[in-house]
Order: sequence, then structure tokens, then C-alpha cells
Amino acid sequence: DKVLTRAECDALLQLETLAELGDGYNGQASPHTDHETFRGLSIGRVATLAEQRAIPVETAKLMIDKTELAREFVQAYFNLTTTLFFDYTHLACRSANE
Repeated sequence: DKVLTRAECDALLQLETLAELGDGYNGQASPHTDHETFRGLSIGRVATLAEQRAIPVETAKLMIDKTELAREFVQAYFNLTTTLFFDYTHLACRSANE
């Protein structure tokens, strides 16, 4: 839907390597089924990683900017007349287990 360019997708996909097992799922690696594993990365952790220079500041800004764009899309799609607020942003990485 032209929300992200290929380069932006690639930059955000690089964050997957820093996602923590069970993050966002109360530490449970497989919160829904034993057939998949969840790892995650909150926007707060992304900001901390940028501050520590573990990732480029531009990548953290990209995640923040695209989160805002997603909020705007959801607000427009549902034709909301009041501002939509997110209280949690999370990059979820799901992997199938063997």
C-alpha cells in the first residue's frame, strides 16, 4: 500500500535481529501455541538502542514515523472524528517451530 519503500522495509527488518524472545508476551516465547515462537521489540527499546548507538537513529525515527502513519491510516479508515492514540507500539516477529 506504499506505506513503506523497499529500503524502509529492509531497515525495519534489520531490527528483527534485536527482538527479544517473549518480549511483549509476558516473557512467553509461545504465548498462543507451541507451533510458533514470538520475539518482539517495543518502540521504547528501539529508542534506547538508538541512544546507545546500537542502531542508527534514522532507523528508530523511521519506526516512530511509520507508527504515526499507521495511526493516521487507522483513524482515517474508521472515519474517526476524534484523535486515535496508541498506548503501545510493538514490532512482533513470529517464527514457525519445527
